[in-house]
Amino acid sequence: MMVKDNEILFIYNPTSIKDREALAYANSLKHYKVKEYDVTKQVPTKRQLAELSEKLGVGIHSLVNHKSETYIEKYQHADLDRDDLLKAIVKSPSIIKTPIAEFKNTAEFVDSTYEFIKKDMKNK
Repeated sequence: MMVKDNEILFIYNPTSIKDREALAYANSLKHYKVKEYDVTKQVPTKRQLAELSEKLGVGIHSLVNHKSETYIEKYQHADLDRDDLLKAIVKSPSIIKTPIAEFKNTAEFVDSTYEFIKKDMKNK
């Protein structure tokens, strides 16, 4: 997942209203070009996931939405190590905790659309 200066790779799940709203805010930014990454249509590799967790500054376990139906049904009671989690995410990308904004050198979970507006205003 290559991200250039003034680009955002926006990783989202279109089945989530919160994710779609955050994507709309991201697309309204004037100083960033948004590249969309729909987890229901695109499957990340284990390497991409490892790089993403590194940019986020979290472990692989934190990439997982532990409240997703798929996670609860298939993985909640499984004893998964790092590699098992990577395989689970590749097999079921809808369990990724979204939305995530990936920038050139960093990434962050999007908990607030206000954060996008703040970043855009700083780039004036």
